[in-house]
Order: sequence, then structure tokens, then C-alpha cells
Amino acid sequence: MDLGKIVAEGTPNQLITENVADSVITLRLNPPLDVEEVQAVKGVIRASRSEGQYELITGMPQETLIEIMAWGRESGLEVTDINMKRATLEDVFLKLTGRKIRS
Repeated sequence: MDLGKIVAEGTPNQLITENVADSVITLRLNPPLDVEEVQAVKGVIRASRSEGQYELITGMPQETLIEIMAWGRESGLEVTDINMKRATLEDVFLKLTGRKIRS
């Protein structure tokens, strides 16, 4: 609901899956790699790198996390920091309305 209008209906899981199913994984690697190498990890839709931190967009977060850790072990890479954020209802609201939820 936005400004008194219904913009979408469904359960929280349905709304998230239908609108912003992707998750974000952020990580740091030692030694750093070209972003193209990280982009090739299973499940990664889009990858970027800024100030030594990689941001991966994935629709398969669990599979992507497993692949990253296995790849690091096999390649001798150290994953020095890793975090995953699943999409939320706030992300759905932002996508559907173009603005953040107001308090």
C-alpha cells in the first residue's frame, strides 16, 4: 500500500519472489581478482568491485555461497569477509513505488 493505494497483493514470500528475488553477497578476497573472474561463479547474475569489496547479485544465494567457498579452497584464495542479504519487503516497496518507506 502506498498513499492509500494497493500496489501489490500476496504473502510476504510471494511479493519478494515475484518482485525482487535476488540476494546480494558482499565479500573480500585475498589476493583480489578481476571482477570478471568473480562474475563466472555459479549463480552470479551481476558482479561489481569497489575499494576491494565485491558485490554479487544472485538468484541462488546458497548455491553461490557454497561455490565461492569451494572455489576459494581449491584456488588458494582467502575469503576474508563475506555477508549475504536476502531481499525484504522494504526492497519490494522500493521497487514498486520508487521510494523508501516513510516512518
